[in-house]
Amino acid sequence: MGSAISSVDQALEDEDINADKADELKAEASDNLRVAYRLSKTRTVAANLDISTAKLNSAFRAARNTLLLAKIDRAVANGDLTEAEAAALKEKVANATLPGYKAAGCGSGLDRGSGSERRPGR
Repeated sequence: MGSAISSVDQALEDEDINADKADELKAEASDNLRVAYRLSKTRTVAANLDISTAKLNSAFRAARNTLLLAKIDRAVANGDLTEAEAAALKEKVANATLPGYKAAGCGSGLDRGSGSERRPGR
């Protein structure tokens, strides 16, 4: 959550959002992991964990890989996929470049408000 709060504070300092919006976002980030994740920055999270961004991204890629493989296995167990289909999907997963902590283009989430807190040209 510290990274999310830092991002909100920076947006407030940069005048990208007003104080009311900053308070709202901080409260949301405190109560909602999805919001905290959306507002966080990879480099800040890595620094808070005292690891490199490469290590953080690598760990998230491994977790995403594990989740995808488990989903494929569940689909086989449920009869939604054949073993052959599962094998083909698992090969695709093995060859895929999965996103790290954040998928490219996620943004900070600070620009998705009503628009009134955005400055022209942003």
